[in-house]
Amino acid sequence: MVAIKGHFDGKVIVPDEPHDLRPGQAVIVQAEPQTETPSGKRGPKAGSAEGKIWIADDFDAPLEDFADYM
Repeated sequence: MVAIKGHFDGKVIVPDEPHDLRPGQAVIVQAEPQTETPSGKRGPKAGSAEGKIWIADDFDAPLEDFADYM
């Protein structure tokens, strides 16, 4: 048995390192989710970007470039 570390990209499991399997090779996958990232650090904390991002007051205002189409 060979253990291949990888990650789930939202659709498929992607290996993190090269492997010796050939395309189309049947495999059995046993998922063992990790609670921390491989580096040992946790992901960003909710609200950690507060005060770092702003939106202009006229964000929703029509653009002059499109005045002919309005």
